[in-house]
This record gives sequence, structure tokens and C-alpha cells, in this order.
Amino acid sequence: ETQLFNLAKNPNEFLPEHGKQDPNLTNLADDPAYAEKLAEMEALLLSEMRRLDDPYRLWNQPDDGLTPPKATRKKRRKPKQAVN
Repeated sequence: ETQLFNLAKNPNEFLPEHGKQDPNLTNLADDPAYAEKLAEMEALLLSEMRRLDDPYRLWNQPDDGLTPPKATRKKRRKPKQAVN
């Protein structure tokens, strides 16, 4: 879920679900008045991800043919045995 907050009015990014009662505590991502700003920020994020060849894209971004590396498990080190 995309979230967008006015950090001047809601610096802690609280939502009403957090138990605070304040009209400024709202997710602005679905507010048509902020659609242009949201699109601008999403385009900037995608531009940076492309610049850095970041394959970990958000659900609504093109993958540009990049595939994330396969996860590998770290090998556990065997504890050193004490020398007597």
C-alpha cells in the first residue's frame, strides 16, 4: 500500500488507526489533490532505482528485465574447539 504524508503537519506519519484524533493524520496517497506529487515522487524513485540497477522494484514498477539475485543461506561456522 502506498502512503503519502504531509510531514509538516504529520511528522510522525500517524494514521487514525494509531489512536490519535487529528484531521491532519491521514494518508494522502489516494487524495486527488496530491496525485501529481505522488506521481512525481514515484518517477524519481524509479529513476534512482534504474540509475543504481536496483532489481528490487515495487509492485507497480517495471522490472526492466532485471532479476533479483537468488537468496543464499549463510553457512554456519562450526565453533572452534578448545585446545588443551
